[in-house]
Amino acid sequence: MPAYIFTYEKILQTYVTEYVTGKNGEIFLNHAAPVLDASLEIIPYPEQWKEQVRLSAAGKTAYFYSKGIPFYLFLVPDKSTMYPELLPFYAKWIPHRIWYQDEIETLNKAKVNLYPLNDYLTQFKGKERLYDTVYDTGHWNGNALVHAYDYMARILANDNPIFSPVPYDEYYGLKKMPVTFSVYGSEVTNFIILKHTEDFTCSLLPETYRSGAYDQYCINKMKDNGSLWFFSDSYFGATHGSDAKAPFIHNVKYYLHRHYGMQKPFTQLANETLPFNTPDAVIEEFVERMGGPQLSWIDPLLRVLGDFWMKTQGIFLDHRSDLSAFTLANAEISGDVLTVQPGNRLSLNAPVTADDLGRIVVMGKLDPPADCALRIHYQEEGAPEQILDFGLPKAAPVFHQAVHVKPFSKVRLSVEFLAPGTYSLGQIKEIDDLKARM
Repeated sequence: MPAYIFTYEKILQTYVTEYVTGKNGEIFLNHAAPVLDASLEIIPYPEQWKEQVRLSAAGKTAYFYSKGIPFYLFLVPDKSTMYPELLPFYAKWIPHRIWYQDEIETLNKAKVNLYPLNDYLTQFKGKERLYDTVYDTGHWNGNALVHAYDYMARILANDNPIFSPVPYDEYYGLKKMPVTFSVYGSEVTNFIILKHTEDFTCSLLPETYRSGAYDQYCINKMKDNGSLWFFSDSYFGATHGSDAKAPFIHNVKYYLHRHYGMQKPFTQLANETLPFNTPDAVIEEFVERMGGPQLSWIDPLLRVLGDFWMKTQGIFLDHRSDLSAFTLANAEISGDVLTVQPGNRLSLNAPVTADDLGRIVVMGKLDPPADCALRIHYQEEGAPEQILDFGLPKAAPVFHQAVHVKPFSKVRLSVEFLAPGTYSLGQIKEIDDLKARM
């Protein structure tokens, strides 16, 4: 199979580099993202992405839960997942599993409010087209956007009736539009439209709270209360009439939409925006082929919150750490102050168990006297001890370092401070709030 793809893409330079033709002339995206290669598992779903998407989802759930705000995650299927019967003839020749299945499995272990949209939308695909044949085959068309909005609204309304779907005919609808897509041809497809545009105004977020060029903030002058934050990719951000405006605009007073590509760490951006607007709910949507919103995963506080939420085993150091679980060598604790000498060790008395991805963590918040480094000592059963060093900048006291071992293995774990001195055990407010709520 790789040889077949390679021959057509690299040697013959055919359009399969960008799009692949399936049954009945169906075109599948394969250039901006490897949709066909992913759907046939020619490119397996990376183990690293499983970790990243799970941590991102768990961290956001924990972050907003600490504020008393519900968070909902919606996973969008690629066209190849929703319409596998229309893939090229050779798709049936290859035993494979799609990325979507891997994402569902790893996200379910994040203990989040997850709603796989393929399960819901499948009931409609035999009645109407949800992806186009030629035009923009990488995104839903307006038909699917309408169903997705209705489904999302009903899910959110289970916790807050302000999000109940507004009447379809009165507030939004569909419009057929002819479109031409490059050399591939033309077709007529449905776009979603919002009615009563005079009821609301939309503009870019003020620069102080903006993360990118697509961030929009809408105010509905017909409503007195209610606010929704919506994080999405281009499915709801720019295609088929969505233009970063969902029918939710008619539900609430304030509607804030962010597109992926954020310039700041997720928690920093959220902390800066909350005083400007506090939401009644936050929803996030991303498509299968993206592998998960990895940009937000680079935020160390988000990772700490995610592993705290999932109860990942390891060492967690902050002002509320249970230090009776450690044996201290060349180190002393007085209140929230840790004083370490050369050759120090903080060793857990009992081994920890790695998760299904083979992860244990060392994380927390410390105020070091200067930029320094920590050394993790870890030893699996029947194996020699290994070490892993990571930096602890004075300007970034929240730290998160994962150690990768065999899944479910028992590990002896300790941490050494490579710069002797005095360290303050810091406070992570979101963790304290989580502990209180949980």
